[in-house]
Amino acid sequence: MDYTRRKRRAAGRGPAAIGATPAVAVTGPRGRCRPCDRCRGQTVVGPAGRAGRTYQSQTRGMRHMDGQVSWQVELAVKPGELDNFRALTAEMVESTRGEPGVLSYERFVSADGQTVHVYERYVDASAAVAHLRTFGRKFGGRFAGMVDRRRFTVYGTPSAELRGMLDEFGAVYLEPLGGFSR
Repeated sequence: MDYTRRKRRAAGRGPAAIGATPAVAVTGPRGRCRPCDRCRGQTVVGPAGRAGRTYQSQTRGMRHMDGQVSWQVELAVKPGELDNFRALTAEMVESTRGEPGVLSYERFVSADGQTVHVYERYVDASAAVAHLRTFGRKFGGRFAGMVDRRRFTVYGTPSAELRGMLDEFGAVYLEPLGGFSR
């Protein structure tokens, strides 16, 4: 057990004192929030044994995720393109499966085949940037010929570089408010 955990338990702030998992100070490269307007990279507190997941700022009480970025996209399939889009999706899934930092890469189609929802989640903004570069190079032209984007919603705290890339898709950005991810 590290010094900070021992100190918190000795001060009566351990599991018995609060009836929940103890909060521990997290330090080091993963122990700082990504710099943002809310906490500016201050040392953060997270649940014991769960470093790198959900954090609560030690000084401000803000909760936000540790840098994961995800998005949901609604696509309209162009008339007569569903079979081609299914084949392209299979290629994209197989290609993306080998990319580091991709946590989720899923596609869902409506019963009438006219609408596709995309859900993608990345370990951080740099993994998302790397994916978008590969996607653009390998699939961008064919993808644009088969579907139109209706909605593009981004969750998390993307880097300026990632925002620049996603702005081209008309992305709407939602900041973390609270919660956790397993």
